[in-house]
Amino acid sequence: MGAAMSWDIAIIKLKTTEEGGRKSPVHVRDHYRYVVPVMFTNVPELANEYFDCWIMFDNRPIPPGGSAINVPVAFLYDQYVRPWLVVGAQFTMFEGRDVGHGTVVKLGTGVRPDIE
Repeated sequence: MGAAMSWDIAIIKLKTTEEGGRKSPVHVRDHYRYVVPVMFTNVPELANEYFDCWIMFDNRPIPPGGSAINVPVAFLYDQYVRPWLVVGAQFTMFEGRDVGHGTVVKLGTGVRPDIE
């Protein structure tokens, strides 16, 4: 088994359908893990490449164009992201098109941190 996954906190916001975002909310079940590729926009070492990201939603529907929310995030290939990940790192979320954006607001380690 690999090392424990590192979890960070990001503020994310989905684009509205009119802005080119999703047509439906991210479907939420108990502690749903939304897996989406992200591209960092203000970290040169991570630019121009997508990284698979897990975003955890705790029983909250996430509608397109809804309010920005704090969520735990983790990267599948953490070893490539972690050396350059900083608070303030911005990213776009991609589902065949740009569907939202986020900003890392807290770096964590080990188990999934509390989002409050």
